[in-house]
Amino acid sequence: MSRRFLTTVALLGLIIAPALKVQAAEQDLVTRRTLANGLHLSVVVDPLTDLAACHLALDISAADFPEQQAGITEIIQQLMLDKLRARVTASGELAEIYDAVSAGGSFAVGADDEYVEAQAALPCELLSEALQTTGDLFFGSQEFTDEQLGEAKAAIVKTYEGSLNAVGQRTFRLFRRALLGKSPLAYDVSTILTGIAGVTTKDISGCRARLYVPSRAYLTVVSALPAERVIAIAEQAFGDYPGTAEAHVRRAMSRPAASVVRVGSGEGMAHASLIIGVPLAPYGTREFAAGQVAYMLLAGRDGRLTSDQMLQRGFGLMLPRSLYEEQPAFQVIPPGPMSVPVIAVHVVANPAFIEDARLQVLGHVEAIRQGQFSEEELQAAKDQLTNQYALAYNTYLSRAQLINLNALFGGDPQLNGDFPELIASISAEEVVKAAQKYFAYHAIGVQMPAN
Repeated sequence: MSRRFLTTVALLGLIIAPALKVQAAEQDLVTRRTLANGLHLSVVVDPLTDLAACHLALDISAADFPEQQAGITEIIQQLMLDKLRARVTASGELAEIYDAVSAGGSFAVGADDEYVEAQAALPCELLSEALQTTGDLFFGSQEFTDEQLGEAKAAIVKTYEGSLNAVGQRTFRLFRRALLGKSPLAYDVSTILTGIAGVTTKDISGCRARLYVPSRAYLTVVSALPAERVIAIAEQAFGDYPGTAEAHVRRAMSRPAASVVRVGSGEGMAHASLIIGVPLAPYGTREFAAGQVAYMLLAGRDGRLTSDQMLQRGFGLMLPRSLYEEQPAFQVIPPGPMSVPVIAVHVVANPAFIEDARLQVLGHVEAIRQGQFSEEELQAAKDQLTNQYALAYNTYLSRAQLINLNALFGGDPQLNGDFPELIASISAEEVVKAAQKYFAYHAIGVQMPAN
């Protein structure tokens, strides 16, 4: 399941772009190596930090499994997280890592819609131990008992059952189905829960042997250590795990060729819930950066959507101001790292006004396609994008994640440069051209009250 929908601050997905820049005055120099077993390594040396921040991502998603094994990656990641927690204790084998985490560091594993991941931010002297532990969890021989599997399943099912009670999550799944069709990346919750129930320890072992391999892995380390030293540590931690006969090639996803709506109903809903979205250019391209500027023209501080009072109040809603402050009537979902990036808007409306809401949102999108913005508005959007980038990615772990996901999703290496310069170079014509190319079709997920 996506761990980054709505519950994540908009800045997380907003600023992920092909640039590898955090502050305007300095530029990250990335040393890249591919280990003999196929693991893709990126190293950034920053003498100002005493931490080592690392992010590992494996290109594994629901598209790699038959439908009857839907949800298996979440189970595997939960099993590994449970093992990690058992090892990182005050008196355990990873006591030093435990102390570092207790003092504000981090070490965790997780799963997203299109990749599985591990991340850590620890003192430099613990980098070797952290990477060796990560390598063992992801690529080493691991045995799991039926009891451990049952506990992991229970934890995952509890999370999914919670999402069934969240109107926004249910609407988002309808939106994903409209956007991606019958793709495994858009399974409904019932399909995933059925898959989870049937997964066995044999399935887990087979999945790990087939997919948890170095050739699917991307690792980025940001630290003060010399690049060659980090490469040597990575070689020691991961180099002995066998590669595969063929290099892994990431799946290509085609963008929507028609506008699609998916409708569902929910109990206990007083209002309708809509998510309306349009696709962007492939992640990590210059067109994607132009799409991010379009996003700011729509959803920035003075953007067309943000300034729309009808959207602010909700269509056909007459609610106390305090309720709007607790739960806004609309929220823009920023583009993030995925095969088909999107700009989407979550709108709450009176069921009788859903068509009005649709037309209002798509009217603003069409205005960008028609170039209905001034040079001043364009510059303000670019400035805001640049500033929010610096705010969102001023931690070393965020930088590691940014660089790593850019590599995983195939970001153009030629665009790895200074972020303000990249955005400053985007012209109005490029924004309009990207919008006309990618905003022609939309996807909508709608949840209506059951009554």
